[in-house]
Amino acid sequence: MIAKLKQTALGKLLYRLSRSTAGRPLAGLAALLQHEAIQLAHLKPAHRRHNQTQCDILAQFEAESGNM
Repeated sequence: MIAKLKQTALGKLLYRLSRSTAGRPLAGLAALLQHEAIQLAHLKPAHRRHNQTQCDILAQFEAESGNM
């Protein structure tokens, strides 16, 4: 998605702006928006179920390891 944006006129403008001194806040915002925690895929129910299952497995493992 980022590669496609970079090919557009808007993407090129944003890139030039982000490299200027006035674009520092824009670069920070871009980094924040690219963080994996706010990706749309992470909001899907299947993804959330998978994460919960993994958390449960980890909690069970830690509980069993603590008893040794």
